Amino acid sequence: GALFLKSEASFLPGADDLKDAPAAVVPSAMPSTLPGAVRPDVVPPQPGAAAPQAKDSRPYADLIAKEAAEAKVDPNILHALIAAMGGYKPGRAEGGAYGLMMMSKGSASWVGVEGDLRDPGANVRAGARLMAKLLKMFDGDVNRAVAAYRFGAGRVIKSGGLPRESKGFLADFHKAY
Repeated sequence: GALFLKSEASFLPGADDLKDAPAAVVPSAMPSTLPGAVRPDVVPPQPGAAAPQAKDSRPYADLIAKEAAEAKVDPNILHALIAAMGGYKPGRAEGGAYGLMMMSKGSASWVGVEGDLRDPGANVRAGARLMAKLLKMFDGDVNRAVAAYRFGAGRVIKSGGLPRESKGFLADFHKAY
């Protein structure tokens, strides 16, 4: 809609600049040199405010952000896990693991998530909670937590570091992270 009608603009300083303007003046058509004009679509930066963040355009970004925040996990870790595990395919199943984050029913149950793991909400909730537990278990070591997510915590603990088989997976994870 119009910001104001040209006939209502006579009170503005520099209103003479509007003599050739269309009858309805919209924000994008408003002369930028019009003194005193306020453009509601342009908000000046506030002192000390962070720069505006671009909307995350990755698939399931809002869901992943929500579940990551609840589990206190960096959403980029979850996105990178999904990418490294084969992409954003919610209905997939392989070897007893399901959905976006390739969750097994046992792992989901261990973190208190029941339900259909093909459902993106339940799947990402379980994956975020599992990653939070693994990060805590491995003192915030992202590489060990990611390796444990993919190959099992027991393998990571037994290896005393990172299992040999985790090298390729971690490379895929870091490309996406």
